[in-house]
Amino acid sequence: MQIILVGFMGVGKTTVGQLLANTLAQPFIDLDAEFNTVTGYTPGAYMHQFSEAQFRQVEQQILKTQLQQPQAVISSGGGVLTLPTSREIMQTSDFYVVYLASDFAVNIGRLKGDSHPRPLMTKLTAHGLHELWQTRQAHYQSVANLTINTNGLIPAAIVAQIISKLDEEPIHG
Repeated sequence: MQIILVGFMGVGKTTVGQLLANTLAQPFIDLDAEFNTVTGYTPGAYMHQFSEAQFRQVEQQILKTQLQQPQAVISSGGGVLTLPTSREIMQTSDFYVVYLASDFAVNIGRLKGDSHPRPLMTKLTAHGLHELWQTRQAHYQSVANLTINTNGLIPAAIVAQIISKLDEEPIHG
């Protein structure tokens, strides 16, 4: 099975992805962790040292490589779909794309409680973050095979919804 989770930072892609992978007995790949393995930098450190544009290019190459996996549950970075070519790569892959959506206030609340501050949380104002969130919603929706609103749901409930949908519409991979 080939599944990739997309959504804004803080929506729970990694947590849900790990649980989903365990439930389906599939390998789990976190693109941010993979970026760290490949480059030796965390995404935030890389953006600070170089630029966001350079980061997105490297991230796109890692995405392309990981989408060659015959079976995996992948957790993407929140901004991986910023580049149109990354959206095209995802849309033309065999991966079933699950968009984890939540309200902006819910996302920000989760991010404020996160033990690992995200670079954009310190770089942007609340208004800037909201604009970024709004812009990215269209990117996520453009590639999604399934959208799940995660507001008020625990990870196990989100995984149950994904599996229920997969049972209704079996996917190949």
